[in-house]
Amino acid sequence: MIAHIFKTYFLPLLPSLLTILGWYIVYKRDNTSKANTIHNKRIEAAQKTIDEIAASAKTYYSYSGSDEEAKKLEPILTTSLQKLGVYISLVSDQLKDDGQKRDLEINFIEFRKIISGGNFGTLSRQKIGVDNQLYNDINMISNDLFLSLENNLKELKFPESSSYEWAI
Repeated sequence: MIAHIFKTYFLPLLPSLLTILGWYIVYKRDNTSKANTIHNKRIEAAQKTIDEIAASAKTYYSYSGSDEEAKKLEPILTTSLQKLGVYISLVSDQLKDDGQKRDLEINFIEFRKIISGGNFGTLSRQKIGVDNQLYNDINMISNDLFLSLENNLKELKFPESSSYEWAI
């Protein structure tokens, strides 16, 4: 009797159930891959912005506060720091490890301080020579922030080249 019920009702449904399960697995893989790709693109954009800010900051500090070039660079730096803050926030929201979040946020705060702290935006600021420690600090802290972001790149769990090999 049980064998008859199994053959009559369950076996005809088995191929459909396996097909649905297979499509569910493909759906989950695709969503994970897309989420990781978006996360990694945000990190890459943030890293590019870090490089741009560091270069602009070095140029900015090579002029005096009253110089026209410095006045042009100041709003660019401020806007770029705000944009970087958005990237950092979006990346941080995706992290599960509180230690990684804290490390990333601390490095961003330090980066922001070194770029826009002190006498940033003051007309009385004097031109800073290239041998000043500030330039080394900008390099060091931008590298720290860059590495914090690099540590948070997500590996794609299902690389495109091998994700559907089981179906072939």
